[in-house]
Amino acid sequence: MPAKTLLAAILCITVFTLLSPGAPGQESRNEIADSPAIPLIWQWSPVAGTPLQTVIDIPRSLMYVALKEGGVAILKLQNPLPPQPLSKVPKLFLANLDAVAIAQKGNFLYVGLGDLFAHRYAKAGLVTIDVSDPTVPHVVSLWQSPQNTGGSSSLLIHEDNLYLGAMTQGVYVFSLTSPSHPQFVSSFQPDPNYPIRNPDRVHRPNVRSMAAYNQLLFVCYDSGGLRVLDISDKKGPREVGRYLNENLLGQQQAYNGIVLSPPHAYLTCDYAGVEVVDITKPESIRRIAWWDPWRRASGRNFWFGSKGHANQVEMDRTSKRLFVSAGDSELIVLDVKNPLEPRVCAHYGGIKDNAGAWGVTYNGGIAYLSCIKALIPFRSIFSGIRALNCSP
Repeated sequence: MPAKTLLAAILCITVFTLLSPGAPGQESRNEIADSPAIPLIWQWSPVAGTPLQTVIDIPRSLMYVALKEGGVAILKLQNPLPPQPLSKVPKLFLANLDAVAIAQKGNFLYVGLGDLFAHRYAKAGLVTIDVSDPTVPHVVSLWQSPQNTGGSSSLLIHEDNLYLGAMTQGVYVFSLTSPSHPQFVSSFQPDPNYPIRNPDRVHRPNVRSMAAYNQLLFVCYDSGGLRVLDISDKKGPREVGRYLNENLLGQQQAYNGIVLSPPHAYLTCDYAGVEVVDITKPESIRRIAWWDPWRRASGRNFWFGSKGHANQVEMDRTSKRLFVSAGDSELIVLDVKNPLEPRVCAHYGGIKDNAGAWGVTYNGGIAYLSCIKALIPFRSIFSGIRALNCSP
């Protein structure tokens, strides 16, 4: 295995450790494996790079890919055939920072920069790319954080603002009044001493993902729980609520992904599965369901060797299904028509099949799974994107 690949795998180990909580489970009896298997449509592997997040441009049948060390790729979708690579923006044009998160508004791509596997040693960045001609994309603006943040993890566009999740430093707020040149407005770092005072590097909270509803921003932390920010004043966000699973107090809890479907939110919790919480009262969020397939609550499941690590999540609001990228379990589809009883309705991939998933995007009956190479906590030798037929 090349040295760079080995290094990436080792860094992946560390991030998953930060993402992860601490103790429980044994997989419930064939719950996932016994569900219907999802058919593969195609797969695509980049010449270089690790796909962490994708965005689908529906009108133009394009896919934009944050390829970490490989920069940004633009692909022409031609389902059911594999995509055709159109162009690429290499890392060299991204201030030599890794591309880790991506979002789109009109003819502009916004890319979160900074290696989230690098702990505190990487800056966060935001680049704007003009893709009006997708065959010749070009950078039109670039911002970097003044300090090292441990890189970036996520991007969210809400109304006329963009929110950049910057790991240890919390959230950076930008105005998109001029879409080609986002203007920095403010930053906010929720209390880093929750739930552990004076946390060490492993337990220090890192922003992992975000979702917004009205003037509330829900921020998932890999060690600091779910935080709720009032963003009515963009220059002065303030924390108004927080949540942790009380059954796992004293253990590191990793909230990696979030989907809002008021009055509920669905949270991916690494090797603790998926929690469903009631957000009616943001100041007192309460859990109403917990899908715990690997039995973390039992105290016998551990990050290393867990049969799954729930990370990114998307929702088909018509069919009321959640699409969860789940590490060695790859893709799990949950039926949440009844939020009190999430149940597995389909899956893709098998345990210990040398493939693992980091991210997922869902559009028009197709789930696009971002697979990564890794050694730990699961072995994966494939890096690329797989398109899966998830029509209801």
